[in-house]
Amino acid sequence: MKINNYDKIASIIGKRVIYVRKAKNWRQKTLAKQSGVPINKISEIEQGKQNFTLKIFLKVCDGLEMQFSEFIDHDKLNNHINQKIRICPRGKCCRRCLDDDIK
Repeated sequence: MKINNYDKIASIIGKRVIYVRKAKNWRQKTLAKQSGVPINKISEIEQGKQNFTLKIFLKVCDGLEMQFSEFIDHDKLNNHINQKIRICPRGKCCRRCLDDDIK
């Protein structure tokens, strides 16, 4: 089955949400609280399954303490993470481990 462009974009956005959330050592519950977006929607966005509105997307960006432009631009995203990242001793949250997932 061929994946259409929307599915690819939704998947990339989901991976980026996971990337930033894990870099902050946050659970989905924390992001839900910070953004005001229900946890089930956060989960669906991260899985690339949620057909979300721009309003929801902007709430997620705000919850992640990011500008929209930082989130969609790969270089700006990495700069944002590099400034705020905490390295996880298990390697699950570090930029090095997650960087390949969002490309």
